[in-house]
Amino acid sequence: VTLRTSSGLQTREVQGGMGFSSQSEHSVHFGLAAGDAVQEIAIRWPSGRHQVFDYGTDWLDDAIRRAAHTAGHDDFPFVEDIRSGVVTYLETKCTLKLLQLEDLYDRIRRMLEKIGCERIAEKLEPVAPPLTISLVSAATAAGNGFELAFFQAIRKELTELRDAGAGEIHFTGLRECSLILRGATKWNKECDALLAEMEAFLRGWDKEDPEHQHPMRLCLEG
Repeated sequence: VTLRTSSGLQTREVQGGMGFSSQSEHSVHFGLAAGDAVQEIAIRWPSGRHQVFDYGTDWLDDAIRRAAHTAGHDDFPFVEDIRSGVVTYLETKCTLKLLQLEDLYDRIRRMLEKIGCERIAEKLEPVAPPLTISLVSAATAAGNGFELAFFQAIRKELTELRDAGAGEIHFTGLRECSLILRGATKWNKECDALLAEMEAFLRGWDKEDPEHQHPMRLCLEG
């Protein structure tokens, strides 16, 4: 679970149990300073599925504008109206404000069709909200000395997220990953080299497929 606030990031991990016939507590606790504002809560489930709460709505505007542009309607005037309708639905009619991304875009398509914009509805492609991901769990799963397995796991996850419509991802925990993968307790030159390799990999990953229609924005945060 990753919490983004106005003063920074916090990450907690929930485990089912640590030994025979045991169970770990499922609650997670975060500390907030006076005046802190929660900007995003992101959960990565064991299945690899991501769930995001409390995010902005710019990504919805981007998705609608992309569809309008592709349909040849750059002057489409109802972007804010469609987005406001979706937000109102989530706040007043959607249980727990929880909706699968595919269901959300199906609703947007129906809204577009109702106002006679079938062409834009046809061109609408899912864009997910910005997502924060800690890489520490991937490094822990790979283990000391298994950098190749770590990079393969990250490449697989990035591909799945892009296919699901992710447009912006914030990665955290890079320094801790370096320590884990190097099996080090203190920072050293080998950690420096691996950190530089991870940063170069993440910054250059999207260039591996330059023909992809909508490249992702990858942000590195520690």
